[in-house]
Amino acid sequence: QVLHSVPHPPDLNIDSIIDPISYLKKDLIKRNDLIPYTGVLGGTMGFYDENRIHVLNYKWVYAYFEDGHIGGEILLEYNILEDGKINWKVIDAFR
Repeated sequence: QVLHSVPHPPDLNIDSIIDPISYLKKDLIKRNDLIPYTGVLGGTMGFYDENRIHVLNYKWVYAYFEDGHIGGEILLEYNILEDGKINWKVIDAFR
């Protein structure tokens, strides 16, 4: 897996998570609040396609979002805390 193949900070307890890539993707799918754009024509922006969420390394995720009418892409920084929660930070987004 990508997360095990690159150096990561010592506080990232990656070994306690069975499938870290899937863990990150499932969390991000729930986080529509990170998308800095409003949906159009009654749509709701979201991360609807797990296959379009790319974990780049121990620090970055690149993902596609859409509302069914328009879409965009977002670069996020993440940090998995000791309790398993994930802190997300938007680095940049465009549509």
